[in-house]
Amino acid sequence: MSSVLPVCRSSFSLLYGTIPPEKLVETAAGCGYTALILADRNNLYGCYDFYFAARERGIKPIIGAELTTSFGNIILICENHEGYRNLSRLITHYRLNAAPGIDILEQYRENLVCVISNVYESETLKEIYGGNLYVGLTGDNPSRTERLARQHSLPTIACPMVNFFDRDDYKRHRLLRAIEVGYLLDNLPDNVCAHPDEYFQSPPQYERSFEIFPQAIENNFSLMERCRLVFPERKNILPNIEIEGDHAERLKHDALEGLHRRQSDLSGPYLARLEYELSVIRKTGFVDYFLIVGQIIDFCRREKIAAVGRGSAAGSLVSYSLGITEVD
Repeated sequence: MSSVLPVCRSSFSLLYGTIPPEKLVETAAGCGYTALILADRNNLYGCYDFYFAARERGIKPIIGAELTTSFGNIILICENHEGYRNLSRLITHYRLNAAPGIDILEQYRENLVCVISNVYESETLKEIYGGNLYVGLTGDNPSRTERLARQHSLPTIACPMVNFFDRDDYKRHRLLRAIEVGYLLDNLPDNVCAHPDEYFQSPPQYERSFEIFPQAIENNFSLMERCRLVFPERKNILPNIEIEGDHAERLKHDALEGLHRRQSDLSGPYLARLEYELSVIRKTGFVDYFLIVGQIIDFCRREKIAAVGRGSAAGSLVSYSLGITEVD
């Protein structure tokens, strides 16, 4: 079991991280990690993909986010679903209002673990988070950070940051940063980029860097044990459409019948495309969705209500065959 807990920013840390959540998990599994933290910048966009990919690979997913506050950036990690709800509220406040201050952090502090890198801002945060406040030791001068944490009587955890895949991927990270801040690569300031060593490393590499901090390692195991966020299994929640027989066969029948009305000469490409789309619809669990929308469109046309299909399936042949759209 790896004793170090990498804190990862995925490609959902827009214009910063370079690694998709699934790739993070795939890499971690190949390296032998048993737990991993996802903490994207001011969002939770990638947490579901990360969570279920990690579960499939036998890795414990630990969900958090890097939040911009009036004290600077902090990392908040969810202990359970209530912690996830509070973190979601804090991110919403940041997006809709401003960086949360003392009052908002205090209001939504329950079941969240706070990890900081700037020890000098710790006194107020300690009043808010109490024993749930840690100082994160990263690859950037961990000895100095650990010494300052001891001086302020703060516990530490060993949590190196991961922002890109390997050393070569640092170039892509710099390009993303240049796009966000509006600089040419030649003039890009170092302080808007991650440290060049913040790439995904193997457990032995990290452990060599942090073996002199046994208390931080022990705290890692404690944090892993405390974080028990469980998401409900992903499934499509649709009304139960009341029709007789197999729903997939009914969709196929309606689509073929509708296509024949629209296209009298059903050549190979049309039938092949229709079979392919129907197989995808069955696989992804959207059979009832197409049947429901088809019935809604039929009702609108009978009642002379203007209606047209939109969205990701607007160019679908099944949508065209059912009369949902007019795009051949």
